[in-house]
Amino acid sequence: GGGGGLTREDVAAQRQRDEEVRRLVQNIFDCRMSMESVLAGHPDVTRALDGHVKELQLHVDRLLLHHSRLTETHAFQLGRVREECAAVAKLQKEEHRAAARKMAAEHQEESERLAEAARLLAQRLREEQQRSQRAVDEERQGRKEDVRACVEEWGRKVQEVTEEKEEGKRAALLELRRELEGRAHTVAAEAQRRGAEGEARARGEWDAEAAATIRDLRRQLQTERGAREECERALR
Repeated sequence: GGGGGLTREDVAAQRQRDEEVRRLVQNIFDCRMSMESVLAGHPDVTRALDGHVKELQLHVDRLLLHHSRLTETHAFQLGRVREECAAVAKLQKEEHRAAARKMAAEHQEESERLAEAARLLAQRLREEQQRSQRAVDEERQGRKEDVRACVEEWGRKVQEVTEEKEEGKRAALLELRRELEGRAHTVAAEAQRRGAEGEARARGEWDAEAAATIRDLRRQLQTERGAREECERALR
């Protein structure tokens, strides 16, 4: 790693060097004991070997001292690497939590905006439906009044003709009655047709628009809710 730390290869190489030093020391002591047992009866050779052994012992001592210093240095470097890793992990965790909190706040704002838009649209649709219904009711009422006026006119004319005793007046009465009945029936049928068409048109147009808009808003709200729950899980 960076920052003066040890890599996995450095640690493996150091362990190999430690093992070589231990084997060297063990071999030196094994050789000394073997030579002492073999050359116990040869003082001159023993003294010469002792000199070599002392030189080797000094060399081993220097190696052990160097090994100890290397071990301390490596331990210090490993400690620094662990501290740096812990600091980086802590910083990354704090950054992740901050980003999650920011995302949750943004999704909350978007959800509130969509909910307000849905409320306003539903209110506008209700108002439009009420206006359309009032228009249909007014048109139906006007047609009823037209029918009533025709019936009243027919009654008055029937009364006038009835009061006439002449045969020609009675024939005219019958013709007039058929005419007025036909007119009344035509007006009533037209009123019923216009009223039904107006109601169906108003209800169909607004119901279709409202259903499509509400479905779209529900999909958006569901998406926002899922995103907000994901942010909340990340925060926990």
